[in-house]
Formats: sequence, C-alpha cells, structure tokens
Amino acid sequence: MRTTIISLTTCFALGLCTSPAPAELTIGDKAPPLKYSDWIRGKPVDLSDKSNKKIILLEVWATWCQPCWTSFPHLSELQRLYAKDLTVIGATSYDPGNTLSTVKRFADVRSKEMAYTLAFDKDGATNRAYMAGVGAMGIPQAFLIDRDRRLAWSGDPRDDAMDTVVAQLVAGTYDIDAARVEAEVQGMMGGVFMQLQMGNWTAAKRGLLDILEKHPENELALNFMRQLFTDQFSDAKGLRSWARAHMDAHRDKPLALSRLAAAVLAVPDLALAAPDVVFEAARAAYESDKGRADPEVVAGYARSLYMIGALDRAILVQEQALVLASDAMRSSYEAALVYYNTCKRLRKEAP
Repeated sequence: MRTTIISLTTCFALGLCTSPAPAELTIGDKAPPLKYSDWIRGKPVDLSDKSNKKIILLEVWATWCQPCWTSFPHLSELQRLYAKDLTVIGATSYDPGNTLSTVKRFADVRSKEMAYTLAFDKDGATNRAYMAGVGAMGIPQAFLIDRDRRLAWSGDPRDDAMDTVVAQLVAGTYDIDAARVEAEVQGMMGGVFMQLQMGNWTAAKRGLLDILEKHPENELALNFMRQLFTDQFSDAKGLRSWARAHMDAHRDKPLALSRLAAAVLAVPDLALAAPDVVFEAARAAYESDKGRADPEVVAGYARSLYMIGALDRAILVQEQALVLASDAMRSSYEAALVYYNTCKRLRKEAP
C-alpha cells in the first residue's frame, strides 16, 4: 500500500495558482466541461455525451513536476484494471517550459508509464476551472467525475483514498452526499485550525459549533470543543451547558450522542469532569438506537456503565456490542469485555 502523501509543487508557472479564494466547486457539483485544445493520446472526452457513462479520473500535471511523475504508473494500472468503467485523463497546460511540443516528446518517452488519455490545455482555462474551483494550490491534483458528471472527489493522486473512491464508484456504492458533507466539514475545519493556532479560542469555538450543526457526529470537532472548555476556558459549567444543548438538539441521532459521551468522558481533570453528562448521553444514545444495530453506540453505553461501577450490566451490554462488531473492531471489543470481567473479579477479591 502507498502511504498518503500531501505535498505541493509550485504551480504559478502554469497559471494555476492565484490569490486564495473560497472554493466554488465542491463534491456533488456538476463537473466543468473538458475543453482542451489538443488531445495528444486517446479520444476526446465530452462530458455532455449521454452515451458515455464511464467514470473520469482527471489528473492535472506538468512535465517539470517531478512529484507528478511518480503517479504515472499507478494511473496506468488503474486504467488497465478498470478499463470498462474508467477513463484516465492526464491534462497539462501551456507555460514556457511546458509547451505542446515538449509535452508530446515527454509523453513519447514515457509512453509505457502513461498508458492513458492525454490532453493539452493551451490557455489553461479548463485546468483552472478545476484547480481554482476546489481551491487547489499545487500539482499533481486529481479529480474523479462520476457517471452522472458530478465531481465525486479531488486530492493528491498518490493518496490511497483515491483508489478507494474509484473502487466504490465502479461498484456503485459511493455515497456522494456523505462525501459532500465530509468535504464541507474538512474545509470548515481548516478555518478552525487556523484560529486554534492563533489562539483565537472564541472564534475557534464558533467554527466548531458551525461544524457540529452540520455534522453533529464529528469526533474531531466534539473533542476540540471539550478541550476548549477544559484546557483553555477551565469552564465546567460551560462544558455541561454545551453538552446538554448538543444532546437536546440531537436526541434522534444515536451516534452523535455516543460520541459526545466519549468526548466528555476524556476530560482529564476530575474537577471539570461531568460523569452524569457522560452517562446521560451514552444511555440516551443506546435507547435511541432502537434496533441495537450500532456497535459503537452499544459499546459506548457499556463503557459508561463501567464508569459508574455497574459492572454486571456493562458486561452484558459489551457482549451485545461484540455480537455486532465488525472483524476490524472485534479484538478491541473483546479486550474491553475481558477488562470489565477482570474488574468484576478484582472487586470480589478486594478487602
């Protein structure tokens, strides 16, 4: 497996980088048309062609971009692997060091590595529509376009996440609505990180509340909120007030309640801890999960029962969670069950 790599290569020479601006193209939006001046290899791709239902993997690159070179073999492998369902397009734009003739010679030399469609963007308009559209500041940058011609994903083509999305798009299991929410939250979280780095705690809190309004189950935002109240504000009353407001707003969302309980449980200072809030949120999550279908929610309730010393009940509920657990989670759930049973045995042995 390749590791996730987030690296930027200078792109001013391609005319792709401009002053930072809010992204206008997001997951789920209609993909901009592919108006390239030259199709160097492969047939032109028209996104308005209703007969073409192939998924499009578009990569923006340049001959002088050495990080771009490392993705060529993998893009070729994806094209070979998903030939019936996917069209890979490598698109590059004009600059003095990246002329059409230079690109053609480069592509000829690397023809075995670049076994997919290649396009040239003379005025850079199409590549800018994608790059500036998502707020990308460097290349290589990849874009996945689904069969309905919506932007499904964008990011570094060397990121394993791209492969996962390609496989899901091919299988028809990709949830583009959930991906849109996730992308929106990631963008908002970037603003929160900036405020945190500058020590603007109140502004960071507002940003986190905005995220939790859209995605009340976001673990990172929940934990950052808890940390603000405990580490920065030392405000036990504020922590309780926020937690109860979150509970009241999301009584019908078991996972949001369970993750809130987990965040509050992690308070390190007992003077600021709120075990009653933890138990109330975890129990409400468990009761809201009518089918007892979510192992995370069930295990969270077991943990809260353990916290208050209800070991027999914690063991029974953790056994329920273990039945529901996926293979990936089974070992950790089994470990929790062993721990609870050990605590029960030790309690009997205590003088």
